[in-house]
Amino acid sequence: MTLISLDALGVTSTDGVANMLATLLAVSTTPATLLLEELARTQIRIEVLGRADRELTAAEHYRLDAGPIAAGHHRTGLLRTASGMVAAKTSLVILPQRIPAHARAAVAGTDTPIGKILAPLGVRRLDRRALCRRGCLDTAGGDVAVESSAVLALGGEKVAIAAERITENFCRLIASSPDTTSRPISFPKSPAGRLETSSTSGAPSPPITSATSIPLPSGRSTSSSFPSHCRP
Repeated sequence: MTLISLDALGVTSTDGVANMLATLLAVSTTPATLLLEELARTQIRIEVLGRADRELTAAEHYRLDAGPIAAGHHRTGLLRTASGMVAAKTSLVILPQRIPAHARAAVAGTDTPIGKILAPLGVRRLDRRALCRRGCLDTAGGDVAVESSAVLALGGEKVAIAAERITENFCRLIASSPDTTSRPISFPKSPAGRLETSSTSGAPSPPITSATSIPLPSGRSTSSSFPSHCRP
């Protein structure tokens, strides 16, 4: 694991955390829930709000390379920390026939987020999209700090689309923690020793070689602070 301290990245505010999350979610292949747990140092569970089988939209069908598959399973919910705080509102579209039977059962019957269920199987986030939206309100009137979505893939097969609307309260929690300035961010390495990141197209990004340098989606990198791409 490679450790990156928040103070080395200049992350000392809620804005900084939101920018950092947007950047990490745009470049990291690690499941979003695991990244959020790493930052908040707390377990995260999902509170399922609704689920239903439905036809895929044209956009979903395209992103999933669904071929003859016309329908999927749709689930919405809240990601909550151990204390009950809402970390994010989530939406999941999954193709059940593309995941193992035990994973299907876990998705249907547990409060474990999809990324944690599929992580032991080697899931990767592809076609990643993330935007800092601090100051925006969701449909229920809650503050949204970051919006992200990604295609989840097992091996070479795309199995789901996961989307998160991360709350400003969650970013504030990370920024206000007593040990924020000394908290490390860890990134899993591949067998070759490179950090597990790739471009939004799914192709590998250049490896991160410095503990304080993270490649940005545009190809630039930052060594002391994250770009301000929040949109009011």
